[in-house]
Amino acid sequence: MRIVTQIAAVVICCSGLAFRALGQQTPYLEKTVSVRQSTLSYAELFKQLSAQTGVVFSYTNFDDSRKLTVQYYKKPLRVVLNETLNEGNCMYKMKGKYVILTCKPVPKKVAESNDVIVNGYIYSAVDSTLMPQTSVYLKQYRQSVITNEYGYFSLSFPKSSDVLSISVAKENFEDTTVVILSKKRNTVVIYLQPKAPPVKITIDDAVVIEHQPKADTMPLVSVDTLPEQPFSFWERFKNRQSNLRNINDTFFTNYSFSFVPPVSTNHLLAINTVNRYSFNILAGFSHGVDVMEIGGIVNLDYGNVKYLQLAGIANVVSGNVKGFQGAGILNTVGGNTDGAQLAGIVNLVGGDVHKVQGAGIGNVVLGNVYGVQGAGIYNFTWKHTEGVQLAGIVNYTRSFHGVQAAGIVNTVWKKSDGFQLAGIINAADSLEGMQVAGIANVARYVKGVQLSGIINAAKRVDGIQVGFINVADTVSGVPVGFLSFVRKGYHKIELSTDENLLNTLSFRTGVSRFHNIFTASTQFTPNNRIWSTGYGVGTTFKLSNRLNLDIDATGQQLQVAGNNSFDYNLLSKFYVGVEWQFAPKVSLAAGPTLNWLNSDLNGDDFHLIEKQLTVPSFYRDEGVSFVNQLWIGGKVAIRFL
Repeated sequence: MRIVTQIAAVVICCSGLAFRALGQQTPYLEKTVSVRQSTLSYAELFKQLSAQTGVVFSYTNFDDSRKLTVQYYKKPLRVVLNETLNEGNCMYKMKGKYVILTCKPVPKKVAESNDVIVNGYIYSAVDSTLMPQTSVYLKQYRQSVITNEYGYFSLSFPKSSDVLSISVAKENFEDTTVVILSKKRNTVVIYLQPKAPPVKITIDDAVVIEHQPKADTMPLVSVDTLPEQPFSFWERFKNRQSNLRNINDTFFTNYSFSFVPPVSTNHLLAINTVNRYSFNILAGFSHGVDVMEIGGIVNLDYGNVKYLQLAGIANVVSGNVKGFQGAGILNTVGGNTDGAQLAGIVNLVGGDVHKVQGAGIGNVVLGNVYGVQGAGIYNFTWKHTEGVQLAGIVNYTRSFHGVQAAGIVNTVWKKSDGFQLAGIINAADSLEGMQVAGIANVARYVKGVQLSGIINAAKRVDGIQVGFINVADTVSGVPVGFLSFVRKGYHKIELSTDENLLNTLSFRTGVSRFHNIFTASTQFTPNNRIWSTGYGVGTTFKLSNRLNLDIDATGQQLQVAGNNSFDYNLLSKFYVGVEWQFAPKVSLAAGPTLNWLNSDLNGDDFHLIEKQLTVPSFYRDEGVSFVNQLWIGGKVAIRFL
């Protein structure tokens, strides 16, 4: 049983290979035949053709004894039959391997056909290879066909034509025109010459001569003629459109009507035709539009479009658009847009945008934007934006000049010159103007104002930072916030004591003109210990190389150690003093202070704290719940860094 199964598998496999090979056999009419120049009867000719191709001729009422003079070399059987049976009233048709000939007597009145059929083959003049995917077209009738894999074509034209010119075009080959004079069925064989690129000859490293060699002296070269497009769609589209690759001619028409390509008034040459007015029920192709195009679903133009283009779903343009472009879902433009571009979902532009661009979800521009760009979710501009960018979530551009507003994020990869407003974060490489964000602003260089609800971060700031936290490497302006840290700014660690022997450790950070002061203090006594934490701000003015003037304002909450309750005892100090730097990164500071203590009379700590204050107050105001005291004191300190 196992042996039978294996034999069956081998038989099935071999049968499959046989059927595949059979399916790939060359059709009988495309098999080539060769006949030496001689005068033969039809019977003798049919015998040679049968021997070379395997066909069997079947006919009645046909005089096969008639003589004819023939000569063929590697010609398709179709060409031989068309030429040898052209005379008389005989026709043939293929049924399997059988060539069935039918001959009828010529009637007295023959109903002539209104069309003339021209068929034939296209060959390369270099090596006589067949030329598939070659465009054969009639300019005056907008008719076109593409040769099959055997280089064969067939088309028809009205007999009313006086002289008919058939144009043949193939990528990397010279365009060829054939004039048909006969009004009968014609079979033609056309050879195409390859395009020869110019050869540059340099003489004495100075003179360059471009020489165009003859086609028969140069081998066929592969030249990439695809235009540079930012979107890969057009490259794939051109690979599938033989007429677009092959035909260099551009046709023009006033009106075009299309149901769906190629059901169009321009037929297969629609993609090579520029229309003034184009109406597409479902979809349409063109080489451009000069006035207006309206499509039910899709408009696809390999060229420029102006002045109005509307589509139910999408407009796809490889060139530039001037005027208004609107689509229910998508607009994509390979070049520039100048006017208004609106899409229900997204706009894609490979070049620049001038004036207005709006989309329900997003705008993507690989060039520059000059005007207003608005989107429900995002705007993405690869180069420069000059104007207004509005997005529900995010704006992105390399450089920016104008107004940029987003619900969440604004990002400028290089320079931002203008106003950035974001609900959460703004990011820019360099900013000249103003950044406003609900949470954070980030920039490498800032010339102007950074304003955020939480944090500002920059490498260099020439202006003002306003935020809860400010971080920078270098600041030539002023950072204002709860905490400002400037790496190349003002940093001091201070140990000090005052008139009440309250010993304080302070960290001063920011810039000399405005810095934050964080304090922690303690007082040691035999019976009780007072401690406090505080915060303040200060400014420093330079008097000389070693002498500075300090003005500080601080506040600290006093607590008694061991008491778990929180009682309000706020000690505020206003200090004016002098700092003397007597050694590198070491200085002494001293000066008077104005002290104001505001305490809760009902608290457990107040009376203990009041006993520890050794300096009497010059002002005391005691109310129902709070007491205010003022006194003059002083501070001496040593500072490091």
